Amino acid sequence: MAPLPGWLFMIAGVAVSGYVKYIESKSDNKLSLFFWLGIAFVLYGFGKEVVKRLGKKHEKQELQEPPAREEVHADHGTAHKRTQETHKHVQGQQHPSHPHNPNHKGCGQCHAPNHVNANFCHKCGGSF
Repeated sequence: MAPLPGWLFMIAGVAVSGYVKYIESKSDNKLSLFFWLGIAFVLYGFGKEVVKRLGKKHEKQELQEPPAREEVHADHGTAHKRTQETHKHVQGQQHPSHPHNPNHKGCGQCHAPNHVNANFCHKCGGSF
């Protein structure tokens, strides 16, 4: 079950507190415990909303930080940024830049493996 949003707690708290005050005005019943329970719901819902908003602000700041490193893509020479998490190997599969792949050629200057269709070396930038 998904957690209830803060605004729902605030609406319920206002409804309970308002209804208690309405009943107290029409009769001699003292229901102050339920009034304060409604106020507690409002405060709890407000707190949930504040925490949610601060969490989103923190996530936006994390997304704006630059990735770990830059690499030059062999096919068109533009800079691509990626983190170590996106560069994980899948068990049993070859990574496209491994030298034992027959679809690769070595650079004449730095001997780095490159894709067969590459026009420039992805390591040193030398042309083929």
